[in-house]
Amino acid sequence: PHYSINMTAVQVGLDFLNLPTDVFGVGDNKGTIIDSGTTLAYLPEMVYEPLVSKIISQQPDLKVHTVHDEYTCFQYSESVDEGFPNVTFHFENSVSLKVYPHEYLFPFEDLWCIGWQNSGMQSRDRKNMTLLGDF
Repeated sequence: PHYSINMTAVQVGLDFLNLPTDVFGVGDNKGTIIDSGTTLAYLPEMVYEPLVSKIISQQPDLKVHTVHDEYTCFQYSESVDEGFPNVTFHFENSVSLKVYPHEYLFPFEDLWCIGWQNSGMQSRDRKNMTLLGDF
C-alpha cells in the first residue's frame, strides 16, 4: 500500500552510524516508507537516538530541550548549514539522499528544531518504523 525502499545506512558528515544490520528491516511491509503526504520523518529509536546525538555533538555548548513533548530544539544564531553536518541516507542499489541542515532543521519561535521524530514514541503500537515524509 506504500512506496518503500530498503535503507542500508545513515551517514552524519563523514561518519557512518554504527547500527545493527536489521534495524531497517526488509521485505513485505518493512523497509523505509516514502510518503510526501506526511510532514515529518520518523526513524526507529535505534537510529533516531544516535543520529540526534551526533548532530547535537557538533555544537557542544547547545542547550537542548524538548518542545511540545516531541521536538528536540535549541537556540543557534549562526548559519545552520555551516554549524551542523549533512546527513546522508543510503539505500539499496547505491541510491543515496543527502539532507542539508536547513532541510532537517526548522525554525520554531527563537529556536531551531530537528524535523526527525522517534517512531517508537510516535506510533500507537510503539513499533519502530522508518518513514521519510515531506520534511
